[in-house]
Amino acid sequence: MRRLSVVLLVMTWSCGRSDNVPSDVLPQERMGSVMWDIIRADEVANHQYPVDSNGRRFRRSTELYRSIFQLHGITDSQFKKSFRYYENHPQLLKPVLDSLDARARQPVPPVSPKPAV
Repeated sequence: MRRLSVVLLVMTWSCGRSDNVPSDVLPQERMGSVMWDIIRADEVANHQYPVDSNGRRFRRSTELYRSIFQLHGITDSQFKKSFRYYENHPQLLKPVLDSLDARARQPVPPVSPKPAV
């Protein structure tokens, strides 16, 4: 009985700690926001350069990524470190990816025409 209590205590402690990311890693919600913007940036670059043999799409994506990192107040290395962390912790990455999927499934509000002046 005592062993069972210890095992349950350790499991509870480890499960509770699994949601805590290190302070130098972007929190899940923030990581999701950055990844959402990166996905949108890739869509823009792919739309602008559907056929690319000169590396223009890559340069455009890189340019957009820099803007995204600046917008979110992070560096390229912070994002990469956070992404590697989440890759190595799939139980923490799954909610981030699920939130991106839910966001993508939200209906896009219609754009109303500008009133004539």
